[in-house]
Amino acid sequence: MHAGPHESRFWHATGAMITDSSDEGVLVWMTATSATDLSVFKPLFFDAEMPDMGPPPEGTYTPGSLWWKHERLHRRAVADYRALKPDIRGDFDELETEFFAEGPAMKTAGHRLRSEFVHDCWRRAEAATDRWIETLERRNCFVEDSAYRAMWDRFNREGDFRLS
Repeated sequence: MHAGPHESRFWHATGAMITDSSDEGVLVWMTATSATDLSVFKPLFFDAEMPDMGPPPEGTYTPGSLWWKHERLHRRAVADYRALKPDIRGDFDELETEFFAEGPAMKTAGHRLRSEFVHDCWRRAEAATDRWIETLERRNCFVEDSAYRAMWDRFNREGDFRLS
């Protein structure tokens, strides 16, 4: 759920996870970002090297944090969500389809191959996110609805997060 300008919606879903567990092993799919509908599910294995996600996010803007980097996409996309989501999701769905097709075979692969797969998927997801951030930074992202605009302005001030 996306945050909304109502007491019952002054929050939104973040950090989705799917676990694929079978006799062959366990494969975890994580977004590690907010707005899961505008995020890419990426693989993790318990024994594979973790990708670099920068410093853990804090309650205010944390430079270098993957979570806050993704907020550059998310907080711009909400300005024209209905128009942007299908295109963003289309790009991200293509990546996820490739990741999900390759993932099951990685359960029985060696440590090195699993780690390479994880790093490659996370790198490709970050590159796709970077392309969308760059695209959206060139647009005038203005939230038309005054209540939503006030809410996001408040969130950005409280998080010491500047979009420009």
